Amino acid sequence: MLQPGQVVLIDRKHLPHIGHDKFALCVCPGKLFFFYINTKSRFPANAQAQVLGKIELPFLGHTSYVDTSQVHTFLEHAIREALTAGKVWTTPRSVVLRVLEVMNAHDLLPPKTMKAINDSLR
Repeated sequence: MLQPGQVVLIDRKHLPHIGHDKFALCVCPGKLFFFYINTKSRFPANAQAQVLGKIELPFLGHTSYVDTSQVHTFLEHAIREALTAGKVWTTPRSVVLRVLEVMNAHDLLPPKTMKAINDSLR
């Protein structure tokens, strides 16, 4: 079962608009809400939480950014497939708190979405 704060690697076949596998941070498993983890910081800059690659998340080869400006959802079978394949990792609490801090510092998400994420990750 997926837990809040875990990272999953979503297979590219579930991401036709992206075309490659994608790491996603689960921010609310009850609603299947995720934030993408990107190699490069994206716009808006104030919504990007930096992760220090292998130092904080051993499966990342370089510094990356959790984009808190948009919530993404996936079909349950995409998540189940990642779980079955063992493509799920625990995120250190310090990273989860940093993501929350960045998300709560902007107003880019609807209040109900932010509340669901805060309730899930706190």
